[in-house]
Amino acid sequence: MTPFSCFIPGMPLAQGRPRFARKGKFVVAYDPKESRAYKKYAAGVIQLVMREKSQRPFTETVQVDLLFIFPRPKGKKYQAQDFKVSKPDLDNLIKMSLDAGTVAGLWQDDNIIAKLSAEKRYTDDPASVGVAVKVQELNNMVEPLSTNTLKTNGKAV
Repeated sequence: MTPFSCFIPGMPLAQGRPRFARKGKFVVAYDPKESRAYKKYAAGVIQLVMREKSQRPFTETVQVDLLFIFPRPKGKKYQAQDFKVSKPDLDNLIKMSLDAGTVAGLWQDDNIIAKLSAEKRYTDDPASVGVAVKVQELNNMVEPLSTNTLKTNGKAV
């Protein structure tokens, strides 16, 4: 299957903490309103690009690359920084994007993701604020990490 890529314009949003409500004798968890709205928006963008590219849902093992692009704050200390090292947390940004991919039907379930890379970066161009998404199938030729690959000071970790 051909790789899929798209850009979701706008300020990236992290998955919010779940909220809880009592329904009779049960307690249910739900997404905060802001998270639900952004997830719906991002899923809509992904679906639109999928239709334009006649993209079918991924069913085999995939690699996902995510680039979260934020506006550079004013201030001298930020001018030399390319990577964003403040909130929102990268893991919550990833969770929101993968959930949006599931809602959009990009894959049936995000459990098929076997390889993932993600970055938070700054930009000086307001038009490039958003999330860049790339998904491609992994073939079995990718060499897996092993204890021989992961060594520290000559010792396997």
